[in-house]
Amino acid sequence: MDLKKILESIGLYLKSILPTLLFMVLITGAFSMVLYLQNIKFSVYSYAIFLVWFIYIVYFIINYFRFYFKYCDMENLLEFLQANDTLLPDYLLDHLPKSNNYFHKNYKQMFQIVCDRYNTKNVDFSSFKTESVDYYTTWVHQIKSPISVMKMILQNSDTPQSLMIEQELFKVEQYVEMALNYARLDGSVNDFVIKKCRVDELVKRAVRKYSALFVGKKISPIVHPTEITVVSDEKWLEFMIEQIISNAVKYTMQGSISIYAKGNILNISDTGIGISESDLPRIFEKGFTGFNGRENKKSTGLGLYLCRKTADKLGFNIYAKSKVGEGTTISIDLNQVNREYE
Repeated sequence: MDLKKILESIGLYLKSILPTLLFMVLITGAFSMVLYLQNIKFSVYSYAIFLVWFIYIVYFIINYFRFYFKYCDMENLLEFLQANDTLLPDYLLDHLPKSNNYFHKNYKQMFQIVCDRYNTKNVDFSSFKTESVDYYTTWVHQIKSPISVMKMILQNSDTPQSLMIEQELFKVEQYVEMALNYARLDGSVNDFVIKKCRVDELVKRAVRKYSALFVGKKISPIVHPTEITVVSDEKWLEFMIEQIISNAVKYTMQGSISIYAKGNILNISDTGIGISESDLPRIFEKGFTGFNGRENKKSTGLGLYLCRKTADKLGFNIYAKSKVGEGTTISIDLNQVNREYE
């Protein structure tokens, strides 16, 4: 037996029976007073009181052991629930200590009703989330068709205006993809395909994808071979790299964006406006835009949040270093410590 649990349970048990003990002391006092006034011999009524208290003590000891085992069951259940945040309420109902107490039975019935309603709502919500992801997926595929047509039309024109429109269309396409990925990451759909990925290939594809923005802003991408191979989901890892490059291009007015590795850590550095020291700890929070976001009214605060969510899903770590006026470095630690998909 755990001594700490025994001492805690004794304290709780004494606290729970304290009103009963006080009542028994009063009854014993009144009983003794009556016997004393009736001139009953002390030895007689003291024996009677001793016998009554002996029975009480035996009862309390037996009752304590019942209390102790229930206490242990409840403590173990609480520890188990705290360590497993994915359990359904039904598990709790099945493992609650049994009780013949009328109120305890009613509490359990009320909890059963709440659990049934929770399960019904949870099923409905899961169904709604799945339908939402399906809708977003369909919508993304449908919206891509007119975007592709507009891009084809613009390819036949080399005017500065057409180039600007093409760049804006590219941004629209990226926002559409972000909406879909947001729904998938926050939904219950498992969209991960785990295999070996060559990071250099993902980086090249991402840089090529954003080539129009690099040209439009006259920013030079400097890509150093990383020679990193990692077991991950190729599509989602590439999505992270794209989001970081997108942010780097957005906040870099002149200079370059460098992509390089130190060990298994992929770094994407820009010479942009940088992030203030007070904003830096919160840039991966959902919807947080900070000072730069307030200056740039088009910022949504979702790009880096999605990167953090994706990194957590893939078992990577992501962090940032920045200095105002000098630029920002976003690092993806590809040393996998945790894999949520396993």
